[in-house]
Amino acid sequence: QLVNCLISILEEKKDYNNIILICEKAILIERYEENLYKKLISALCKINESGIALEKYNYVTKLFYDELGINVSNDFKNIETKYKQK
Repeated sequence: QLVNCLISILEEKKDYNNIILICEKAILIERYEENLYKKLISALCKINESGIALEKYNYVTKLFYDELGINVSNDFKNIETKYKQK
């Protein structure tokens, strides 16, 4: 919860580089926390790193399916559509 709170503050400040750093570190601890990946991908897109964002998106969908046997949520799937429209 603390990480999500910090990310929200950084989103208000549009400090996307720090959001990326925090998400990457938090993912090392909470590898299957989908929300962290959503925030990471969103921040990457905000700094015009859509190629890296797409790589992360593909990595996460494969990770969840291969290691957990589940698909990502519909909310997560909508990330791809949202940023492809931009």
